[in-house]
Amino acid sequence: MVVKVSTSDMLRSIGFYCGILGCTMDDRYTINANKKWDTNSYVQLNYTTDDHLQFVIGLYKDLDQPYSSVPQNGTVPSFLVPDVQAFYNLLSVEGVGIDSDIILNTSDVGYTDHFFFFHDPDNNALVARQNMPHVD
Repeated sequence: MVVKVSTSDMLRSIGFYCGILGCTMDDRYTINANKKWDTNSYVQLNYTTDDHLQFVIGLYKDLDQPYSSVPQNGTVPSFLVPDVQAFYNLLSVEGVGIDSDIILNTSDVGYTDHFFFFHDPDNNALVARQNMPHVD
């Protein structure tokens, strides 16, 4: 599955997703409109967890400017991380907008995860999540 993420500035978004979040570009699917990252440019970014799970982000240049605020609902890509507190600290140091404290969630059968909301430079909402080992 590819999750489309809108951007107003392709180079800034590539720097954020690759430089801070650890995504890698898949050049096979790059569309660099007019070699200027104009409207309709596209970059496929792959994100792989320590467990070798992968999801794909499709950065698409379709905004003239960032969203005025972080959306309160809608699609929110979640990055699985091995240590949610360390990731929270990293984003804080990098000056990334963090929108919540770390939250504990427990499933109906007792599995837990820790997560928090943050946003990219275009105010797209994102989540960092750590699945915790199940304790019987």
